[in-house]
Amino acid sequence: MVALLLGVLACGGSDPASPGGVPPTVPGSIGISHDQDSLIVGSPELLLSPFIRDTAGVSIGWWPHSVHNLDPALGTLLGGQFVIAIRPGLARFEVRSDSLVVLADTLVLRFLPRVGGIRIAPRPDTLLIGTATSLDVVLRDSVGGLITGRPVTWGGSGPAFVSEDGTVRPFAPGTLVVGAVSEGNRDTIVIQIP
Repeated sequence: MVALLLGVLACGGSDPASPGGVPPTVPGSIGISHDQDSLIVGSPELLLSPFIRDTAGVSIGWWPHSVHNLDPALGTLLGGQFVIAIRPGLARFEVRSDSLVVLADTLVLRFLPRVGGIRIAPRPDTLLIGTATSLDVVLRDSVGGLITGRPVTWGGSGPAFVSEDGTVRPFAPGTLVVGAVSEGNRDTIVIQIP
């Protein structure tokens, strides 16, 4: 049977494993493409896209391969493509092909903790008309660890402009309420404008 298959291939037959009778192709590289290097615990899943290319760099998507989660305590891999972060840490995912040529590549993703609390700082009691005061936030995870680099949405109600970076500019006397939100966590302060 092996001699028959080799005879067919030697006489110009096609590789039965390749689609549509395309001549045999040898994979040259394998990897995983993705659109971000980190994922926040509890956020929507991340799509991984495994790829295999031949020695000329042409995609051969039909080549058999598999994706494996090397750190299941940190995250879940659904259907070999969708990653869900369970807890913070560095999680590794491997794409592997053992057909004809053994190829493997490992992707490391950083799973980040969710924001568990937010606090506006400074917390002024009063602000004067015509001044500009920059407010900031301190973000913490569920166990009190400091978190940086997350988006914060600012807003205000009362006689002042509150910019998207937390700068407050009072324009009339009254009571101002300023709020900041990050990943569903909110803090507000009340400021008097004399």
